[in-house]
Amino acid sequence: MLPAPVGDVPLAEKQVVTQSLIRSRASIHEINTVRRHLSELKGARLAEKCLAGQIVSLIISDVPGNSLPDIGSGLTAPDPTTFRDAIDILEQFDLWNSAPSSVKNHLRGGLLGRFPDTPKPGDEIFRKVHNVIIADNNVACEAIRSTLTGRHVVTSILTSSVNCEARSLGRILASIARDSAVFGRPLRRGHALVIGGETTVEVRGAGKGGRNQELALSAMGEIACLNGVAIATLGTDGIDGNSPAAGAIVDGRSKKRATQQKLPIQQCIAKNDSYTLFRKLHDNIITGPTGTNVSDLYLLVRV
Repeated sequence: MLPAPVGDVPLAEKQVVTQSLIRSRASIHEINTVRRHLSELKGARLAEKCLAGQIVSLIISDVPGNSLPDIGSGLTAPDPTTFRDAIDILEQFDLWNSAPSSVKNHLRGGLLGRFPDTPKPGDEIFRKVHNVIIADNNVACEAIRSTLTGRHVVTSILTSSVNCEARSLGRILASIARDSAVFGRPLRRGHALVIGGETTVEVRGAGKGGRNQELALSAMGEIACLNGVAIATLGTDGIDGNSPAAGAIVDGRSKKRATQQKLPIQQCIAKNDSYTLFRKLHDNIITGPTGTNVSDLYLLVRV
């Protein structure tokens, strides 16, 4: 992590804007568009400042689709976005009026040409830059497929670049699970489906959890009473939101077990408190911090 906000924006105020965007369900591209325009290093400013004759960036991607400007906010990658885009995003999510004055003043100043914009595609500085992706979500998905295949589970990768709202993906996975259990397709017995990428959550409550456990919780009710299917979801960094879990696992018995323990399912959904529910069910996936991050993984298995 290289937090180096522009000189007229305190780090704490840049963090306020970033957290507001995360809570608003903004995409990683939208969040990083704003970040790049508040940074001394991101948006290729590191490459701009570096005096080396050649620059080689070895990149581990945590961004669906491996968009270079969005991985680490593009320290050495051309930035196709502008100050105008950053302002538009804050206005789109109703965050412009509440943003710290230092942030608004800097973005307005950039729009008026008082500050230079980030280096764009075709800029001369990129003739000396070589960006190489050495690991990404697709590598992680392939590792899951290889492992499960070695255990005689027929495994397919649907995509490694999903990018949607967590509860929506939970319902989609649940619908695939239902069809598989009822109609025997697309997954037959002994088959698994792997999906990778990253979802978003609009945080409305003050509970503990993250997008992966939120996804699992949204799927739980949809697959209630289905036999022989399970859904697991986790972050490859071992951390899901503000919880110590990486994710959670649910199957056709999960909702019944929660009901038997009188756990407030709907209340946990409303409060974004998925971690608390899964902790009481002992269904959190706990790995601890892994030391790396290539986005999230979702696994649907039929046995």
